[in-house]
Amino acid sequence: MSGEKDFLVLTSLVAIGIIFISALVIIFQSKVTLPLLVIAIIITPFILYQNKENNAKLSEQIEKIAFFVTFIVICILMIVAYKPI
Repeated sequence: MSGEKDFLVLTSLVAIGIIFISALVIIFQSKVTLPLLVIAIIITPFILYQNKENNAKLSEQIEKIAFFVTFIVICILMIVAYKPI
């Protein structure tokens, strides 16, 4: 159980890092990454509340959907951001 809690803490730190880095990119470069920032803000609470039993099942299902959406958005953002001019 302790290993699972450690994993949740590390995952939460990654989600918070995504929010921070996306915000910096939006401020200094372009607004293209705004959807990634919004999705990361939505995912982070679900990760943080997973250690409670009654929230774990619901948050896992919503988190799976959100991760797939985030992956698709990241792919689209990479295509848009690095397309040749």
